[in-house]
Amino acid sequence: MRSVNCVFDGRSGGTQRARSARMLRLLSVAVVAPALLGGCTDAAVTYTSYSCYEDETCSRDTPHGLVFQGTDITGQLGGAPGPVAIGGTQRVKVLDPSDSLTNPVPFARPYTTDTSLPSDARWSVGTEVVDEAGSVITVRGIAEGYNYLRVVAPDGDLYGRTTLSAKAVHHRQVRPPYAYGGADEKAAIVWAVGAHEMSVGLWSAPDPQLADTSDLLVDESLTLAMPGATQTRWDTISVPAAPPGHRDLVVTGGSGAVVLDVETVAAPTSIENGPSNYYPLSIYGSNQLCFVARHGTRYVAGVEWSFTMDDGQVLSSDTIDTPRSGCAYFAAHKQGTVRIHATASGFTQTLTVSAN
Repeated sequence: MRSVNCVFDGRSGGTQRARSARMLRLLSVAVVAPALLGGCTDAAVTYTSYSCYEDETCSRDTPHGLVFQGTDITGQLGGAPGPVAIGGTQRVKVLDPSDSLTNPVPFARPYTTDTSLPSDARWSVGTEVVDEAGSVITVRGIAEGYNYLRVVAPDGDLYGRTTLSAKAVHHRQVRPPYAYGGADEKAAIVWAVGAHEMSVGLWSAPDPQLADTSDLLVDESLTLAMPGATQTRWDTISVPAAPPGHRDLVVTGGSGAVVLDVETVAAPTSIENGPSNYYPLSIYGSNQLCFVARHGTRYVAGVEWSFTMDDGQVLSSDTIDTPRSGCAYFAAHKQGTVRIHATASGFTQTLTVSAN
């Protein structure tokens, strides 16, 4: 069943809302006859494209609500605001899709903000607004919790809302900045010799209800300091080449300051199939395979990869950073077992995969 906002000509007492826990998000605005709607008797009814609760009135100035964009975490796709580290900050961009759903523009109307409503009765408020600069709202994590960020018109109507969350930093990890073939949150990481881009991941505590996985948290107040290195974005530094050994990386943010050990090794000691290499290669096309370089049991990041293949072909890809990620596309030319020769920063190992 579709719920609606009933928009009347008068403003005082002029909105009758469908009584439901949550009004469904619709994709378009349409005017329909009142006979089609059981509770609405005015001559015109406007379907709104976002949710209003029983005690809210959706603004007619933003019929499609608002679009909220959070801060990108290196190696992940951007999008809605991610969880904020307690004590940390995140800038949220507010966009208006009223004129174009596919090309929203920065929101330009006067507004106030409200973060006082938990998104669920089980949670407390997790974030607060600390700055409003045009269409950019900066929020800070204050406690474990989930709450709404509501953008409200001067007359009290709702322009739009999104859900924010905050979590405590459980541990920090110096991690490679690429999306493919990266280490998970539990991996111990060392680095190959060379100049690198290094990212600092702020991980939440593992969630036992989600297979003990963790969330990467945002804290744009981070400062990253290592001798000779340059901070290039909030979670990433550019590090010059260094010989094998240990260096200190000082990470300072809203959750405090810590010193992380960054170890460089001369070369990996082994190469293994990545965890996604479960399926056999197809002789009728190509498959993506990923490989992991290790020094002992530890993941080696920043490796320069190259591959050759017996009874097959290594294919290039514009979407995968093959020299760094350890991933590439492979096509087999025969059924059975084929051999892939993987080289990681000068260390070569032959691995076998099946093809059918």
